[in-house]
Amino acid sequence: MLMRNAHEMGISDLSKMVIAYELIMDYDEGDHPLKDFLACGMQVLHAKVKSSKPSLGVLKLNGLRQLTLNLDTIGESLNATLLSWLPELTRSHQLLKKIQFITGHRWKWRNHPTPFVQPLVDAASDEGLGGILTIMGFDVTRTNLIHTGTLSDWLVTGLDLSIHNQSLGPLLRLVHGLFPQIYALSLNVVSTTFDELVTALVPFSSLRVVDLVRPFDLLGFGNSFPEAAEIEAAIIQYTSRIAQRIPTIEAFHIDYLVTLGRNYFYGWLNVQQTLHGRHTVAPLWYKDVENRSAPVPPNNCTRYNYLPFYDVPIF
Repeated sequence: MLMRNAHEMGISDLSKMVIAYELIMDYDEGDHPLKDFLACGMQVLHAKVKSSKPSLGVLKLNGLRQLTLNLDTIGESLNATLLSWLPELTRSHQLLKKIQFITGHRWKWRNHPTPFVQPLVDAASDEGLGGILTIMGFDVTRTNLIHTGTLSDWLVTGLDLSIHNQSLGPLLRLVHGLFPQIYALSLNVVSTTFDELVTALVPFSSLRVVDLVRPFDLLGFGNSFPEAAEIEAAIIQYTSRIAQRIPTIEAFHIDYLVTLGRNYFYGWLNVQQTLHGRHTVAPLWYKDVENRSAPVPPNNCTRYNYLPFYDVPIF
């Protein structure tokens, strides 16, 4: 459909066509199926790169606001040249506001130093916490409207962390000391108390979005599995209590809240102000793994897309 519509439009009209969702750029330079349309001005707001084929230093996309890079698949070649390609990419895309770096458990930060988050890797190691922390991804946001062409143009504003024992407090104190302007934080925590979680989050004065990954153990059910409706009610109550204690939070993303079997809840809980205080609003989406025909939610963004680029604050 996109190709047909593009062919039907005149060259002068292509600058009016906008691809709002992510466009996969995993092609050798000049081989992209839309290369002719891109060359004639078609705008791409969000591009995603999952392989090392495109040359990031010479990438040129009209209207680009957000770029997502998968370190697991392009890591070594990307990381080796990070300092060289990012300034040029920034200069050639004046509207670029946000870059997301996605990774996973396979990525070894010690083997592949990455300037933006290396201070956290080093600090955690120095404190004896390196073995319990996995950085699953991070976001950087452009800090001002004038580009200097250096890494100082960017701040770490989103972190996706997996913490493997009860060291949430010490680790988040390190995070806040290094990245005080984080507005989106994703946490996969094995176990912590409600008060410890809130105490750890309170210092983040810019925090707007919290993602909770596999949060069942946070809800106090122990080894029992209640009905799905009770689990959903518990996470709504839990997030509402956090929202009441931390007024900057606007939304929670729930990722893989398990129920009986392999089924789970996921999705967004927005914070609303009511006469009785701040509360999160249901419903979540319920994934029945046996029902493959279940509809996909209209906003099925994962924790790797906390906020759209147009809603990212400029510091």
